[in-house]
Amino acid sequence: MVRRITFADGISWVARLRLPELNGVFGGRDALDNACALKIEIASMKFFKSKTSIPVPEVYSYNVDPTNDVGAPYILMDYIHGTVAIELRMARNGYSDLFGTPDQDQRFRQQTAKVQATLSSFKFDQIGSLYQNEETLEFFIGLDLKTGKGPGRRQRTTTPTLHFEQSKSDVQESPSFTVPVLFKHLISLYGDNGSR
Repeated sequence: MVRRITFADGISWVARLRLPELNGVFGGRDALDNACALKIEIASMKFFKSKTSIPVPEVYSYNVDPTNDVGAPYILMDYIHGTVAIELRMARNGYSDLFGTPDQDQRFRQQTAKVQATLSSFKFDQIGSLYQNEETLEFFIGLDLKTGKGPGRRQRTTTPTLHFEQSKSDVQESPSFTVPVLFKHLISLYGDNGSR
């Protein structure tokens, strides 16, 4: 559940609560996964807030314990005004490949390319999920949430080269195949060999 909170001085925050799923009400792995996922999300927001110019909300408070006084894990953070990408596409009745008007689409794609280029510039020597030590505030790579493994050593610390296979034109034009094509284009514009 997400709620916007506006204070008397005009400052806005967002309160995000992770309400338990029905099968997670009694605790167990689902509750643990929600707590771990929230820790990783918070660490990621703090990492990118401190190391990039990507517009990431400031996290003011959080609690990942589902038995806290609120009754659910939560985050209190800055409200950042913006439009969700799908809303831009739906503004064109979903029939266009554009995200909004041609000018909006160009701005959206440029902003997305800058974010992707920034994200791809970070290199880690281990594979896993990003965490933050609450005492030292240092970031570290730990257990991967999806696989339950890690952290593992990488063979190299460079970003691997991306390869995209050509597919039939009717398949390649479907929305699920446009993302890799767009990403390849974004990397060509803003990747290591492009401008930033």
